[in-house]
Amino acid sequence: MNSRPLPITPEQAQQLEAIWLEHSRPVYQALLATTRNEADAADLLSLTFQRLAGRLADLPTGGALRG
Repeated sequence: MNSRPLPITPEQAQQLEAIWLEHSRPVYQALLATTRNEADAADLLSLTFQRLAGRLADLPTGGALRG
């Protein structure tokens, strides 16, 4: 697995943090319900947000995830 930091701007870091604060808990709960394993759910949550960090430029302005 690639452990190098993703090259993101300070603004993107703030955007990712805001998304994390709003969505990480419900996403983790859904992953935990699916996997029934805390370690697996935490790993999948981390992977999800790593992938999201790599796609921040694709998000609508303001980072809104809902329509």
